[in-house]
Amino acid sequence: VRVLPYPFTHHRQFERTIQTPIGSTWNTQRAFQKLTTPKVITKPGHIIKPIKAEDVGYRSSSRSDLSVIQRNPKRVTTRHKKQLKKNSAD
Repeated sequence: VRVLPYPFTHHRQFERTIQTPIGSTWNTQRAFQKLTTPKVITKPGHIIKPIKAEDVGYRSSSRSDLSVIQRNPKRVTTRHKKQLKKNSAD
C-alpha cells in the first residue's frame, strides 16, 4: 500500500498484521470469534443515518462551484451567477 491505514505508524506493523492468520485452523475457537467479530454491531431494523459532508470535512457543493468559478472566470454561466448572488446574500 502507498498510505498506511490509521492505527499504523510503520509499514512493518501493517505487514505483521496482514501476515497473521485469522482462520480457525491456526487459532482457538474463542480467539477466532474475537478476531472475526465486527467492530460495530447494529440491531436488525435499526435505521442508520447517512453521514453529512460537513461531518466528514468535505466542502459543500456551493463552495466547490465557487472555487471553479474563481479558477476559470471565463466559464461563468447564468446558473453560477445565480449561485454567487445567493451565496453573497447569505
